[in-house]
Amino acid sequence: MTTDFKLTYATMFNPPEEMHVRYEAALAQVTANLGQACAMVINNKDHFSEETFENRSPVNTDWGAGAFPAGHRPGR
Repeated sequence: MTTDFKLTYATMFNPPEEMHVRYEAALAQVTANLGQACAMVINNKDHFSEETFENRSPVNTDWGAGAFPAGHRPGR
């Protein structure tokens, strides 16, 4: 793959095929990770919580973006 293509106003109406291929590959990667449990990162460490909440896509609320740990202030 060539990496020197830049999408600009001048090129957006006739992008090279490579842009479509790379877009579809990235979309497949993102879609494969939708709905997974995510961690809070605190001091560069993953932290999970028994209490979670689900975040849904604003574009299509049928799509679950992920399950995220509910964070609270210490001592709560």
